[in-house]
Amino acid sequence: MFQRVLGIILPVFSIILLGYIYARRENPDMTWVNRINVNVLAPALIFTALASKDFDVATHAVLILGAIGVVAGSGLLAWPFAKPRGRVSFATPEPMPNWKPPQYVRPRRLARDTCS
Repeated sequence: MFQRVLGIILPVFSIILLGYIYARRENPDMTWVNRINVNVLAPALIFTALASKDFDVATHAVLILGAIGVVAGSGLLAWPFAKPRGRVSFATPEPMPNWKPPQYVRPRRLARDTCS
């Protein structure tokens, strides 16, 4: 039993140790590795994990209805707050289409406006 656990853990920790030693000596730029990891490898891992499982709609009907209820319920709760502002839409909006950089007020102008 101990040999089996050691056979699994030892290669993992040896690779970690080699990476640590290399990073301490060379100080590499790892931004491109992080970008590939986040944009390619992590989604591929999630996809393969989900694709390898069987999904029966009848078994998970309660989960599906719960997800639909959460999405529709949060939209219905937000409706009274969004309607007066004219933000109600059934179409998916672009991400922040009306966003503009904030207008900064100079401290002198702010002081002059508040004093008078």
